[in-house]
Amino acid sequence: MLGNKNLLNVRSEWEYLYIRAGRQLMFELRYFGNWLRHGHLVRQRAIADYWSHHPVRRIHLGAGGPVDELPGFLNSRIHGAVPIDITKRLPFPDSSISTLFSSHLVEHIHRRAFDYFLREVHRVLAPGGIQILSIPSIHAYAEALYGREATDENRRLFQRRYAHLCGDDFFTPCHMINYAFQENGHHFLYDEFYMEEMAKKIGFAELRLVAPTELPDPEVRQLLTRHKDKRWHLESQTFVWTR
Repeated sequence: MLGNKNLLNVRSEWEYLYIRAGRQLMFELRYFGNWLRHGHLVRQRAIADYWSHHPVRRIHLGAGGPVDELPGFLNSRIHGAVPIDITKRLPFPDSSISTLFSSHLVEHIHRRAFDYFLREVHRVLAPGGIQILSIPSIHAYAEALYGREATDENRRLFQRRYAHLCGDDFFTPCHMINYAFQENGHHFLYDEFYMEEMAKKIGFAELRLVAPTELPDPEVRQLLTRHKDKRWHLESQTFVWTR
């Protein structure tokens, strides 16, 4: 079965391409089916209904499920009831959003698509509005696996989660780094230095790397501090972008 295949364990380029193409096809078919049910006019009505009841507009992109849905937010998921494709124009008016939040989402699109997404975020945020962006970070992985946080306990957290997916009877930081880059649908991983350059390039007023406990939005702060485990915090960085 295609779903049991793993890109770290392929033997040839053809096998690699077969897995990637199959996954993309399944994603597109699922997206198309969901769009027929929830896209276009249905989505427009859901957004209009949220707009009419929430003078302060907060958007959660990539809400993974009921546990991740945030009260007071318009919760969107690509295969859910309010599908928003972040590689395309965001379906919101200019300068209309107070807060936009996503977690472990933008690494699933290509780097140039991320550039376009950030420009769209800048367009839809109101002056002084913020984007809260959590990512699996190259810097965080390096610290957790090779740097100051590289304790045996922390490595075991990654081992328990990922070792069975890597195809060997041992697990090393090398496995984890390659898994982070090649699997889980990841296309490009970022760090704070890249984010700083993008914030300047696009014209955000401020970019801050913050601990989840310091986030200005109480619902996002609670989600990240209470519902994310230690491994998630070890591999993640969270940024606040101010327009």
